[in-house]
Amino acid sequence: MRILVAGAAGGIGSAVTVALAAAGHEVVATDVRVDALPSAAAVRLPLDVLDDASISSAVEQAGPIDGLVCCVGRSYWTPVEVASRVDLEQAFALNVIGPMQLARAVLPQWRARGDGLVAMLSSGAGRMTTPLVGWYAATKNALEAACEALRYEVGHLGVRVAVVQPGAIATDIASRRWWAESEDPYYAELIPHLIAALGRKNADPVPVEGLAEMIVRLVEDPAPRFRWPYPQSTAKAIRLRLDSADHEVEQRVRAQLDLPAVPPPTE
Repeated sequence: MRILVAGAAGGIGSAVTVALAAAGHEVVATDVRVDALPSAAAVRLPLDVLDDASISSAVEQAGPIDGLVCCVGRSYWTPVEVASRVDLEQAFALNVIGPMQLARAVLPQWRARGDGLVAMLSSGAGRMTTPLVGWYAATKNALEAACEALRYEVGHLGVRVAVVQPGAIATDIASRRWWAESEDPYYAELIPHLIAALGRKNADPVPVEGLAEMIVRLVEDPAPRFRWPYPQSTAKAIRLRLDSADHEVEQRVRAQLDLPAVPPPTE
């Protein structure tokens, strides 16, 4: 198959490009950093998902493709109160609107022929959140909601839609993470506390190659399920979150991150 991988210049996108090529697929690798795209790709093109003209140009240059694996996105760590409107607009533009604009650009050719695949890189945060990660989780929740609706809208036309939910993966994402800062004494103390606590919680990331191999299986699956969590610990954590009452989840999170306890709900 001929697969367009967006965000292929580093991290998960680069590993996915290499894995797909090794599995015999023809990869059109795209990113704003064209010089960093893997040599394993058959075609390397510039693509900025924040620019509609760039999206149109890349899709036109790519020619007919069988699937899209979008690995574009950025991690944002900020308390809810601290983030500015500009910060939030940038986060939703890069993590939600841009990827979905790219999907919209390739959908017409697939609806016409009755076949295609949209695979979006979400996060375990798309189904559960913690303090400091709320706005990032909000972007991933929004991305999953849009993809779920799209699956209903075009699935019966032969277009497959899925989301990938990674947990802690060993990539360079931390070096590209957006960190919040605040002069407010409360947040000036809370932010480094949470960064350290979350760092301990995610201290053992798994190799990215396993995730890339799972995405290859997704691409090759003729009828993929909608959500693909990875690794198994993330799948278990998501299931535990969904199966637990909200106050039970809050108690666990507060204990894990060494936050003060709060009284249980009255009802």
